[in-house]
Amino acid sequence: MLALKADFDDRALRQFAQELSEASLLAAARRASSKAARWMHTQISRQVADEARFPKRLIKVTRGKVYDKGWRRKSADSGYAYKVWLGLNPVAADTLGKPRQLRKGYAVGKRRFPDAFMPKRGAYAGKLYQRTTPNRMPIQRVRVEWEEIGRRVFEQQIPRLQVRYRELMLQELRFEVLRAVGVAKPGRSR
Repeated sequence: MLALKADFDDRALRQFAQELSEASLLAAARRASSKAARWMHTQISRQVADEARFPKRLIKVTRGKVYDKGWRRKSADSGYAYKVWLGLNPVAADTLGKPRQLRKGYAVGKRRFPDAFMPKRGAYAGKLYQRTTPNRMPIQRVRVEWEEIGRRVFEQQIPRLQVRYRELMLQELRFEVLRAVGVAKPGRSR
């Protein structure tokens, strides 16, 4: 789990923080945290999809989620949190594109699976399988591993997240100052 702490040692952040009420500070922090979590989710989805050669939608929609983990609970040590989740289980090969039959096996996109087959009828129809033993049965779905790529990309994004969170916090504090002065409309965030 990654925990980010908003320090007001930065001169710009400290200047804005002095001019705002505690409620305004909390609202700005909540919005900045939410935006940072969604930004990280998008960045991870893009980079993993590019490196693993997966459709971006597969990672962003089915393999990644952003959870609100504490804005409604008020405890002294838990604080406010968002959770960026990335499911690292292997992906079924037939979900990556349309399987094409080759002389020996199948191909999906640029990936080749020489021992794969696709049953025409029954419960297994339309999905790629491979035999786990030399016998006729048992069989298993053909899957593509991507756990190592996902973990590496997640770790690479952590330093960028800290920089992005600071930018978003400044943006939200400026908005709260403008809202307090009356320039920005209440109830609207950037």
